[in-house]
Amino acid sequence: RAGHRRFDGAGKGGNIGVTASRTFESNGGTISTAASLADAGSIAISAGQSARLDNGATISTRSTGPGNAGGIFINGGRRFEMRNSAVTAQADLVVARGHAVR
Repeated sequence: RAGHRRFDGAGKGGNIGVTASRTFESNGGTISTAASLADAGSIAISAGQSARLDNGATISTRSTGPGNAGGIFINGGRRFEMRNSAVTAQADLVVARGHAVR
């Protein structure tokens, strides 16, 4: 079971990496990174056999200022399933950009 951590400051949002030898599952959970003064961090999820997002699970990166939103990379091995869930990279300002969601 994962916890929640929040750090406030002027630096880049932290990167998040999750590695599962067989299966990654999120049932309504959230994995996110955000920044307001710099680039948001990236999220990388890697599972040996499958990855599954269900019941409102959310994976997101967001920049609310001049920095770019981080990239999201999901490797589900042989199978990736997503039901009633969201994967987003969002940049709120015109000068910023969202990165790849793969």
